[in-house]
Amino acid sequence: METRPREREVEEVVDAPLPGAKTSTEPDRPSTVSGHLLSLQRNYGNAAVTGVVQRKERPASTDAPGAKGKKATKKKEPEQTNYAPTEHHPRYGDWTDEALSTRASEAFDQNAKSSWYFAAELYEEYWFRHKEYKPAAMSLWRVYKKIGDKPREDFWVKVQNGEIKPGKPKTEDMSDKAF
Repeated sequence: METRPREREVEEVVDAPLPGAKTSTEPDRPSTVSGHLLSLQRNYGNAAVTGVVQRKERPASTDAPGAKGKKATKKKEPEQTNYAPTEHHPRYGDWTDEALSTRASEAFDQNAKSSWYFAAELYEEYWFRHKEYKPAAMSLWRVYKKIGDKPREDFWVKVQNGEIKPGKPKTEDMSDKAF
């Protein structure tokens, strides 16, 4: 029994090139990255190579596999109405700070809604005189909360927390601008 021819057939099958593999006539490696990419695309197909090369977090193009669609746009908050006074109230021009705060706290403690509005007016004058004093904004927030004026209440809590600085120009948000 001769086994030589059978071994030879097995060796030929083992030494046969795999589909898509380089043959001995092809150069070892392309000299550039783009050359390597092109050879991969030729041998394995564009879809497979694109799937490997494509980044999952941020696709390079929207038509490539793995693209999730458009970027989520950041919602802009609606423009905040400025409820801060822009000038001194002429009726309280000769009042002292102590008179304003004392009379405002007395009006705030009463049970009539009209007295709460009077307290808000006095606290606004006090705030205008001392814009950097945060408790002045807190007093206005408390009055408008008691009155039930939600937009003014929200405005004054943001002033108190430093989110809004009335009287100073607003800086434009440039995050969504393309240059």
